[in-house]
Amino acid sequence: LLTKLEEIIPTLKEHQRKCIELFFLHKKSYAEIASETNLTLKEVKSNLQNGKRNLEAKLSKSAS
Repeated sequence: LLTKLEEIIPTLKEHQRKCIELFFLHKKSYAEIASETNLTLKEVKSNLQNGKRNLEAKLSKSAS
């Protein structure tokens, strides 16, 4: 699973990838991510939600 994630994360859209990496891998808060990326809190939340959904879809597709 980890290997699949390492392959799929770079295929996400730039903002989704960056938010996913900062939140899950670097344990940053929404506010810290917003500050680092110059995104609003709403955009950070949206990118995380969409990024997670896209990861799940791509993982499911690769498992088929």
